[in-house]
Parts: sequence; structure tokens; C-alpha cells
Amino acid sequence: MLGLMLLNAGGISAETSPDCAEQLQEQALRVFLDGFGGTQYIKEEIPFINYVRDSEQAQVHMIYSARSTGAMSTERTVTFIGLGEFEGLNDTLSCVTRSDDTTDYRRAELVRIMKLGLMRYVSKTPQSDGVNITYTGTAKPKAATDRWDYWVFSMSFSGSYGGQESYEDMSFSGGFSANRVTEALKLNFGFSSYYSEGKYEYGDLDYKDISKSNDFQALAVKSISDHLSIGAYGSTSQSLYYNIAQSYEIAPAAEYNIFPYAESSHREFRIFYRIGYKHNRYEEETIYFETDEDLFCHSLSIRYDTKARWGSMSAALEGFNYLHDFDLNSLLFRSSFYFRLTEGLSLSLSGNYSAIHDQIELTRGGATEEEVLLRRKQLATDYRFSIYAGFQYRFGSRYSNIVNPRF
Repeated sequence: MLGLMLLNAGGISAETSPDCAEQLQEQALRVFLDGFGGTQYIKEEIPFINYVRDSEQAQVHMIYSARSTGAMSTERTVTFIGLGEFEGLNDTLSCVTRSDDTTDYRRAELVRIMKLGLMRYVSKTPQSDGVNITYTGTAKPKAATDRWDYWVFSMSFSGSYGGQESYEDMSFSGGFSANRVTEALKLNFGFSSYYSEGKYEYGDLDYKDISKSNDFQALAVKSISDHLSIGAYGSTSQSLYYNIAQSYEIAPAAEYNIFPYAESSHREFRIFYRIGYKHNRYEEETIYFETDEDLFCHSLSIRYDTKARWGSMSAALEGFNYLHDFDLNSLLFRSSFYFRLTEGLSLSLSGNYSAIHDQIELTRGGATEEEVLLRRKQLATDYRFSIYAGFQYRFGSRYSNIVNPRF
């Protein structure tokens, strides 16, 4: 592991006058942080740069992204984009942290790679006089051995109980997962269970509401090339809300990413197709007079994600239908955008819309008033949508270096 010891960062000695110190800080590297959380710790650990509030004021634009890896880990990536006199001087560094690592260790690892990437820019500023680099790793790295053969297991259980004079409720949930991820093969198995019970008393009303669901999912994905993957998906589920006493599904699938998978933390354009068999057994007879049935279905989805200096965007379009009746179909579109319009001004947009014509699980008897109010059963609908829009404008001092944790 490479460690950085940054001494006298900024090159300010005890004898430096306040005027000289201010002038020296003015000459420090101007950096804009994009997508980072917990910036207080970052500012405390990296004091030898100037943190500016807008990308237009920066000499280096740093973009943070994260994605899940095998072994319940997270790959944290920092992209360095040089601006102005550093135009074209770009870099990308990553570190991997495990889910059981402490918060302090995870943020320390992120700061470590940030320091590494900043050195090529800081070396051209007066602050370089206060930088000293020390290597803390071993000279000869050893080959890693894994007695678990890359398998990672996880178990969880939780419960709650509460109430007041007119009602009380309790809930329980649990889960188990087993995952194995290598460059060539990805295996995911997971089971989850949920049960909740609420009792309501109000006047003459005495009502008990019960909700439960169980799900098991299995996924196997084979890497074919830098752009292509094939796999198979299987699941079994139970849900009172969707009128499912038991459902089984198995579906082979293929995915093509126009961009190499190695670039997925920055951009991806995925085309995903799945076709499969499903058997449903229902709690109540459906609007199609079925109590159980065998079904064949397929879906096609296209998704584009990118993150760059101007902001970020994500858009996806997915179509689904049952093969025995193409009128039983659904179409989903969802997107989100974040734009930096001008210095200090940004725009956020998001929305989704679903055209729904495939609710084969709806019960013939409909839903009672209590089930509607408590959202205990799925209700018939032809569409579902949501939209969001927001502006943010920041102005004033271009610097944001000071950390004040009081109160």
C-alpha cells in the first residue's frame, strides 16, 4: 500500500507572516469536488488546495463514482480532469473497500487516492515545498490466496414492534445471500422474507392488516467479451399484495454494452434482452378466471448512463409482454438529469412513466375499502408516473476551504 505523508502542507512555516500566508494560499491549486460526500473530512485531510464552489473556477475537476464488486465490496473511483493550464492532464484512480470496513477506513482510503492523483498538479504550485512522500508497503507483494474461492455470504434479521392506544404493529424481515464474482463469472443467490401485522381500533372499527412476501432469486452471468455477457435468471416469490400464492420463473438473458465494461463507472450504454417461462399460482381467482397458469414472457431494455464535467444523466426504456397475448404488455421509461447551466447555477430533472397493460394477477373480487386505503392489494391502472424538477444557485466567495464543526 502506498501512503502519503504530507508535512507542512502549503509550505507555510511558523515564521510566515499572515500576508505571505494568504498570498501563498491564493496560489494553491483550485479544485472542484463533484459527487463527493463528507467533504469536511476531505478538507481537514487535504488542506494544501483551494476548494472552489463551481467547476468554472477550478484548475482540476474531480469526479467521484462508486460501483459494487464481488466479495460485498465497493470500488471507489476518482477521475481527475485538468482545466486551464492543466488542460489534457487527466487521470483516473480507484480503491476497493469492503462492506465490513469501518467508515474511518473507507474515507481514509478515498482520501489516499485523492492525494495520489493531486500530486501531479500540486507539484507545480508553491505548496509542493511542503509535500513529503513515504512508501509504507512491502517491497515484494505476495500472490493473494482465497480459501473461500471468492464466495461471500451474508445473513440478516430485523424486527420491530410499536403502537399507541388505537393501534399496534409489528414486523419481521430476514435474508440470506451468497455471491461469487470473478472477471469470468458472476453468481448471485439471495432469499428475503417479510411479514408485518397491524391492529387498528377506532370507534366501532376493529381491523387487522397482514402483509407478507417471500422471494428467492438466482443469477448466473458469463463474461464473453469486453462488451457482451450472457446469463440466466431464476426466481420464486410469494406476495399477498400481488395476489401471488407462489410464482416460479426461469429466464436466459443476454446483454451488450456498447462501451467497454471497464468504463462503466463513467459511462455505459446497455442493451438487455430476457425471455423466459413463469408459473403463477394465485391466492384468489384473477380477472381472467385463472387460479394458476403457465406463462411465457420476454423483455427488452436499453439504458444509458454517463457522468462528466457538465453533470450527469441516466435514461432507460424497457418493454415487456406475455407471448400468448401481445396486448398484455407494459412499457417503462425513466430518466434523471443533473446539469451545470452556468457558474453556480444547476438544474435537476427526473421522472418516470409506465404504460401498464399486463396486470394479469388482479383479483376478480376487487379490493375492500380497507385494502384500498391501506394499499394492501394491487389496484387496476393503465399508467403510473412521477416527475421532479429543481434549481440550485450558489454565489459569493469562490472558496470553501474552512471547516467549522461547532454545534
